[in-house]
Amino acid sequence: MDADPSTVSALDLSAAETVLCRVPEASAGLRLDVFLAEVLAVSRARIQRAIADGEVRVNGQVRRASYRVGPGDEIEADVPAPVTTDLVPEDLPLTIRFEDEAILVLEKPAGQVVHPAAGVMHGTLANALAFHFGHQRPGLSRCVRELYTGSTGILRV
Repeated sequence: MDADPSTVSALDLSAAETVLCRVPEASAGLRLDVFLAEVLAVSRARIQRAIADGEVRVNGQVRRASYRVGPGDEIEADVPAPVTTDLVPEDLPLTIRFEDEAILVLEKPAGQVVHPAAGVMHGTLANALAFHFGHQRPGLSRCVRELYTGSTGILRV
């Protein structure tokens, strides 16, 4: 299929799928990862993982994410299914500085991951907040600003 980010509808990639496409003239010069993320409407990180794992081939050859696609390039991509990230409440210590019905302010210690991500699904601040809030405030376990794992600071939720 000729794939143009502005005209191709998003594919259902809820399961692993092999995708074949040809790069149109209008997309020439885009990075491989950018082109596929736009065409397939999936995260660039997910595409980059597939590229790094050798699951993406351009004209039969494995290429880097930074490869610039050319007009007529034929791309075959084995895009992995997304990892589900259901937030599991965990009883972890929280140092709460302030809390009312609208806001929560807390300390994030150095070394604690804020949100679950690939490879870190438990022990995060979001897991602790899900436990703290229970079902009282669904959807309120998202931090307004995020601090890197190695840093400490104050967060508002």
